[in-house]
Amino acid sequence: MIALCTAYGEGALADWGALHLSQDLAAAPGLAAAGYAVFALAMTVGRLSGTAVVERFGPARALVAGGTTAASGLLLGALAPTAWGACVGFAVAGLGLANIFPIALARAGRPAARTGSRWPPRSATAACCWDRPRSASSPRRGACRSR
Repeated sequence: MIALCTAYGEGALADWGALHLSQDLAAAPGLAAAGYAVFALAMTVGRLSGTAVVERFGPARALVAGGTTAASGLLLGALAPTAWGACVGFAVAGLGLANIFPIALARAGRPAARTGSRWPPRSATAACCWDRPRSASSPRRGACRSR
């Protein structure tokens, strides 16, 4: 769920950031395009420094700090009265979102304790859904089973 929310935040900014800058804040086309570039650059810096952050503070604290930072940045980007303020918000959001997805995937891929269950408690929801379709009338019923 955490990885899904992170991907949603990244996708929303990538798809709608430039439109928000140009249509809502009357930014020039160059500045509207720079909004995503600022976000991507901040996310790159965050990902490159992410290992050091996770090693120093631990994955749980890095996850909470990243989520708080990303929420603050997205809020600032959405509510800023100027295009430059929104770009600052996009950069803060990029720094916050940078390590949430990798931390979530690392946790989902970590082996769980032996519980006797076929699926470990931290396995990805998608894996469970592909294995056991919810509807007996599903056309894909069992199509992805490895048995």
